[in-house]
Amino acid sequence: MIRTGKFPKEARRFRGNAERGAQLLEFAFAAPILLLLVVGAWDVGSTIALKQKLTNAALQGARIASSAQWKTSTSCPSAPCVITDAENAVVLYLQNANVDASCISSATVSTSGLSPSSYYTWTCSGSTTSLDIREVATNGVVNVQVTLTYPVKWITTGFMGLGPPGSTVSTRVTMVNVGS
Repeated sequence: MIRTGKFPKEARRFRGNAERGAQLLEFAFAAPILLLLVVGAWDVGSTIALKQKLTNAALQGARIASSAQWKTSTSCPSAPCVITDAENAVVLYLQNANVDASCISSATVSTSGLSPSSYYTWTCSGSTTSLDIREVATNGVVNVQVTLTYPVKWITTGFMGLGPPGSTVSTRVTMVNVGS
C-alpha cells in the first residue's frame, strides 16, 4: 500500500478527538489564571473606590472641623461640638456611600488637649477602623488633619490562599483651620 499523505477516516476521527482533548487541557490550565486576573482586577478596583469614598468622607469631616473654634461646652461633653459634628459628617458620608461605619459612631473617643495640637480619635474595638481628627499648628498656621483608616476585605485572599491578609486603606486630609 502506498501512502498518499491522507489518513483513513478512523485516524482522522481520533486526531480530532485528541485536538479537542488538548484544547480542554489548555483551558483547564488557563482558566484559574484568568479567573485570578479578573478577581484581582476587581479587588484593585474596589480598593481604589473605597479609598476615594474614605477621602471624600475625611474631606467632609475636615471641612466642618476647620470651620469653627474648638471649644468644649456642656452640650458636647466628650469633644468640642465642631469635632462631634465632623465625626457625624464622616459617618453619614460613609453610610451614604454604603461603607459600614457603625463602629465609628459607637466607639468612645480618646482625646489629648495638649497645646499647640489636640486630637480626638475614634477606634473600633476588634477592628482596624479608626477616625482621627487633629488640630496641628505648624509655622504659625493652625491646620485640621483628618485621618481615616478602614480594613480591606480582599476576595483573592479566599481564592487559593492568595492576596494580602489584614490590609487597610488609610487617607489623610489637611485643611487650614479658618475658625481658630
